[in-house]
Amino acid sequence: MRFLEFENRKTAYCLLVIALVFIILAVPFKDGRSTYAHHELGRDLGVERSIDRGVVIELGPESSLGGFHFGPIYYYLIYPFVKLMDFAPYSLAIASGFFMLLTIIGTFFVTTELFKNEILALFASGLMTVSILTFQLTKYGSNPNLVPFFSLVLFYSLKKLADNNRSYFFASALAVSFAVATQLHAVPLITMPLVLIAAAVATDIKNVPFRNILIFLVINIVIYLPYLRHEIQNGFSNSLALFSLVGGGLSWNIYLGHLVQFLEFFFDPFLSLHPFFSSLDFGGVWLRTLSICLLLVVPGVLYFNLRNRKYLHVGDIVLDASTKRIFLLWFLIPSIVFFLPLGLRADFRYYYFFILFPIVYIFLARGIFSLLKAGLHALVIYIFAAFVILQLCQIYIYIDLVTSLT
Repeated sequence: MRFLEFENRKTAYCLLVIALVFIILAVPFKDGRSTYAHHELGRDLGVERSIDRGVVIELGPESSLGGFHFGPIYYYLIYPFVKLMDFAPYSLAIASGFFMLLTIIGTFFVTTELFKNEILALFASGLMTVSILTFQLTKYGSNPNLVPFFSLVLFYSLKKLADNNRSYFFASALAVSFAVATQLHAVPLITMPLVLIAAAVATDIKNVPFRNILIFLVINIVIYLPYLRHEIQNGFSNSLALFSLVGGGLSWNIYLGHLVQFLEFFFDPFLSLHPFFSSLDFGGVWLRTLSICLLLVVPGVLYFNLRNRKYLHVGDIVLDASTKRIFLLWFLIPSIVFFLPLGLRADFRYYYFFILFPIVYIFLARGIFSLLKAGLHALVIYIFAAFVILQLCQIYIYIDLVTSLT
């Protein structure tokens, strides 16, 4: 497949190194500890033991937004990992790490295909690998942690179908990723249908082959079958509870809080600021001082580089109209959903934004690539060095914090 080919053998070696670095960083704590809510570990392992006894699980984890449950697909996806490791506490973290590894590798190939540039793709995957946000997600298992991978598959499938709407393979990939992602968390559940509608309208819904619609419906019915069985037998009580998300009076303070948390998520790959692990709080004065010092050096490096530009051969970026449209849908529709009156909760945790996880690193890599094209090679080197230093410091703080937990 052209999708899995490399233009340069060195690129393949670099991607292998990135994968190996991730695997080393992804080694979980033996007792399954993390800074995330630890009670979910016992809950999920209990469900996995039920599956092992032959019990058909029809409902997934309960949403924190309301009194409804997601679909059960998360429990079935992690079961092979849990079973293979004999229900060890760290088995859920291994499952998260596996899907994150797929996300990192998938981000490389998807970015390469969409932007036609392997160096840009290496930037995106490399940044994702060493990021403190990625590191945290490999230390525990939770249903939203699988959202980045299936979001990547869904939007890439949309792009491929926009170019060739008669592809059986990508129609199936779209159906599977949709059925799984919408069972993992509330944001994909609300966002993905809107994305499909917008994509169909943008590409003229009349041109969508009936065969693809049939493939989509059949695959979704099969994957949703346990959930549908429960809903039919219980008068769709769980689905009706989904409407508890909508409503509430207008509160500008809460909307402002959502905006702050939304913007904060784009800083989390650099500095972890969310409540489960605020590195600036746990790192204290020395990490704050280091962060400020790293930032203060930037103007000096930029001044030097502007006087000593060096233009490296890194190729060009090719971005066609359908790719631009897909990225616009990927960013814009979830962003709008975040500000809907969904129960008007003030605490949108960082995992609510995981649908945007891959493109955060792609956009970051795109910005760094632009600096490189402008001849600012020294600034790019400094940015990467500062980024790695900052991540290693936060990883050290995280490990020290978790090992001190009782």
